[in-house]
Amino acid sequence: SNLNAVQRRLMFEDECILVDENDRVVGHDTKYNCHLMEKIEAENLLHRAFSVFLFNSKYELLLQQRSKTKVTFPLVWTNTCCSHPLYRESELIEENVLGVRNAAQRKLLDELGIVAEDVP
Repeated sequence: SNLNAVQRRLMFEDECILVDENDRVVGHDTKYNCHLMEKIEAENLLHRAFSVFLFNSKYELLLQQRSKTKVTFPLVWTNTCCSHPLYRESELIEENVLGVRNAAQRKLLDELGIVAEDVP
C-alpha cells in the first residue's frame, strides 16, 4: 500500500523467469511473488537475477544508492545495477546469455541513462 505507481507496476506486472536448480526455465511469476519467503520456501521458488559492475579506465567501480522508493533495501549503496531478466522474448534468449545481457542493458538505461551501445 506504500508503493508508488512505478514500484506497484514493477512488482505486480513484471514477471520474473522461474528456473530450476540448473537454470532451466520452468515458468514465470510476478516479481512480488518471487520475493515472498513463504513462497520461496514452500515451492523452492528460484528466479533469474543479475548484477552489473561497471568500471572506468582507472578501475574505479560505479556504485549507486538505491532509491528511497525501492521495495527492497531502499537507500542502500550497492553495485552499479541489479535486477531481473523478465519473461519476455528478448530476455529469454539463452544463446550467449543474450537475454540476460538485454535485461542488463534495459535496466542500465532505466536506472542510469546508460545506452546499450555504451555497454555492449
